[in-house]
Amino acid sequence: MRLDYLSDLIEIERCQSISGAAQNLYLGQTTLSTILKNVEAEVGFKIFERLIGGVAPTPDGEAVLSLAKEICAIYECIQQIGQADRQSERTVALLAAPSIICGLALPLNAVLQRDHPCITLNLKETTGEEVGIRIIQNAANIGITYYSRKALEEFKPIAKKYNVCIHILFQDKLCALLPLKHPLAARDCIMPQDFQKESLALLSHFLTDSDTTLLKNNRFIYLKY
Repeated sequence: MRLDYLSDLIEIERCQSISGAAQNLYLGQTTLSTILKNVEAEVGFKIFERLIGGVAPTPDGEAVLSLAKEICAIYECIQQIGQADRQSERTVALLAAPSIICGLALPLNAVLQRDHPCITLNLKETTGEEVGIRIIQNAANIGITYYSRKALEEFKPIAKKYNVCIHILFQDKLCALLPLKHPLAARDCIMPQDFQKESLALLSHFLTDSDTTLLKNNRFIYLKY
């Protein structure tokens, strides 16, 4: 006799109805009736007697149901063996842009090994602009990316809609280093679009983040010393 059939019998008793139990078990009423018929044929006696508006266990059926509950309880205990150990071992998937992973992988692993040795870090790499979308798609547990203020405000309602929580880890500013004679040097405020016709020397992480405004339709020079 299959173990799930015992659970079916217990549900029939609880509902005192084959149709009610079938609905809770996501089975068709005919399917559950057939299961009950086959079980009764296997044991050689009636487990339930049909009443007006429902069913009730027979005396033999009450003995069967008592044993069925014990068997199901024992099976649950078997399933729980080692469950605490399995729960203590956890894999966390972290999704981030390549430059973030390069800078974060070693120090974050060191912290986890020191404070949470049961956690295994699974690093996943994608472009910065895809991190938010892929977190919504459950591609990872945590995502870390760069956002401009405008991009963050645009993503907030989307994140709220899909129950994604946003935490700002830190805020940074872009600094433009210009010769004093450069036309932009005299300005109090410089916008990204002001660099459209300039050749730029950039930090390495700008070469890997396709959502960086400065890289769109620009020439740039990467200098490594």
